[in-house]
Amino acid sequence: FAEIPADVLSVVDAQAPLVQRFRAGSRCARVDMGLRYDDERQPSLLPARIAANLTMIAGHKAAQAKDPASAAGHYEDAARFGADLESQGGSLILSLLGVAIRDSAMRSLGTLVVSADLDSSTRAEISEAVRRLASAPPSVTNGLLGERLLVLLNFRGGVFARSAGLSLPILNAVAGRPLSLRLLEVEGFYRETADAVDEADFTRASARIKDIDARVR
Repeated sequence: FAEIPADVLSVVDAQAPLVQRFRAGSRCARVDMGLRYDDERQPSLLPARIAANLTMIAGHKAAQAKDPASAAGHYEDAARFGADLESQGGSLILSLLGVAIRDSAMRSLGTLVVSADLDSSTRAEISEAVRRLASAPPSVTNGLLGERLLVLLNFRGGVFARSAGLSLPILNAVAGRPLSLRLLEVEGFYRETADAVDEADFTRASARIKDIDARVR
């Protein structure tokens, strides 16, 4: 409920059509975000992050205009997108971007639900939305799977193979086998981490993560 700067509000108003498209896309079973994995293995999702932030700011604007239902709808859509990205991100960085978006949106919903300006029915509806979004927490397992694939893809044939016109292929021939073994070890750590983060018992999961971290160091 902090004051929104005028220049930020002007951007939100100007980008209202983008916010509408983003919200509609967050409710679809499938949506094309325009990512070109054939051209870039780690495409930027900065435009999507901007759209999510604009959507949440539009929600803040609605909350300050005493329209909590509209505000909650904006936050829900952003949280849903973040959860989808967290679970379906093609790499760990994309999954973690989803974590950040979902966390911001859930915090906004939480702030809204404890507001003294809500009537009991509206508070109950928003509380139900929070429970629904939190009932099936997403996982970054797919993001870790993407990292495993990227490790092997980026270094298949040797990390220096791209500079074939230089003397690096000789270095590659010497270092290729130990490097490949090390990469397989890295891939194994990713696999272990993916299993650990899906451990239902938080204490056991934490212990497994600490053990993996110690061995990686």
